[in-house]
Amino acid sequence: MLEYGSSKAVLRECVDKGTADKYCFFGVHLNGFLPQILRREGSRVYYEYLNGRDCVREDADRVALQIGRISGFVRRIPPFGCNFEPDKEFQRASDYLEGHIGWDMSWARKMYSKLRARIEPIFGTDLNDIIPSNFRLVGERVYLIDVHGINSGLVVEELQKQC
Repeated sequence: MLEYGSSKAVLRECVDKGTADKYCFFGVHLNGFLPQILRREGSRVYYEYLNGRDCVREDADRVALQIGRISGFVRRIPPFGCNFEPDKEFQRASDYLEGHIGWDMSWARKMYSKLRARIEPIFGTDLNDIIPSNFRLVGERVYLIDVHGINSGLVVEELQKQC
């Protein structure tokens, strides 16, 4: 936590400018659900400090609707930087599993080839880490404080519906 003028701020030090771009992109689309972005300097993003407390499991009944609403808004965000080519992504992942972990991926490649003709991959944005500590309760209002948990990519649930 830092002093920012007469208020407090939280600094998010990103690994690179591209990640900071992504966080700012999500901040624009989730205005009102994320802490406000106060300033950006290269790979540093300064967020307003929310004077409240992290959500806990006991808050579930009170905050479930708001967390569901936040998740719904996240799903409406256009994918950020998604120039994914599903076949290349699958090949990259299977090569990694085979080379670094030692799994035999030949069965998965055959299955992928069979199923690939039946499905059309859908790319979107999703909130993948819905745990209480990633949300902050300020009065009766819930904010998402873990912008790192928002990702753009292949939407697996949509693939499951197609199969």
